[in-house]
Amino acid sequence: MDGFGLVLAGGGTRGAYQLGVWKALIEREVPISAVVGVSIGAINGAFICQGDYETAHRAWHEISVKDLVELPEPLPVPDNVFDHRNLPTLTRLVIQERGLDTSPLRRQMDRYLDEARLRHSPVDLGVLTYSLTDFRPVSVFRADVPPGRLFDFILASASLPLFRAVKIDGKRFVDGGIYNNRPTEMLLSRGFTRIIEVEVGGIGLVRTYDPGDVQVISIKPEKPIGGILDIRHEMIDANIRQGYRDASQVLLAHHFG
Repeated sequence: MDGFGLVLAGGGTRGAYQLGVWKALIEREVPISAVVGVSIGAINGAFICQGDYETAHRAWHEISVKDLVELPEPLPVPDNVFDHRNLPTLTRLVIQERGLDTSPLRRQMDRYLDEARLRHSPVDLGVLTYSLTDFRPVSVFRADVPPGRLFDFILASASLPLFRAVKIDGKRFVDGGIYNNRPTEMLLSRGFTRIIEVEVGGIGLVRTYDPGDVQVISIKPEKPIGGILDIRHEMIDANIRQGYRDASQVLLAHHFG
């Protein structure tokens, strides 16, 4: 398989780190043939597949809580959803609403992403979600998904436990991180022999695998990079910068640029 396969782990807004990694990959002209992701990794993977760094950067800097979930009432700490001061309100709303409604996030996908561009991109796209209906993981590449449904699977992959499950063809799907938060095996199944994994310290299972003779390059933060849903813009900027620095060092060590 020509080019690298890119794996983007889940981790909520810590995923801004992956944007910095992407910038380093672009600058060093690392050839990416496919990207697979879980949760925020699935969303970032769609941006990478679309090939539009500037739009992704703008989306990350325009995001707010109201762009992620519908909240019947404001949170005490609106820019950091999982702040401990929000937990009583969140718990009550999740019970009351039977999970937080992610319709706003789906609208943001329509705003920033273009399914036609994703389907015609030279970079393949795969996402992992989990079927609550069948109690099994579901991994799909774009060719497996009917036209008009690609964003549904991306949203399903990003449906954190506090969010409502996403319904697709009568079945309920949630965040793939409950099965595997770093789905490298999706690329191994496609015959990739060079893989770059980008970890962001998300909450979820990470399943072990046998890489065999495959070259696996790991990029991950060496220090904390904020909360799972910390959308303070100064934190987002810090994570992008750290992702860029870390990736630049790792890529230099592997003789890129």
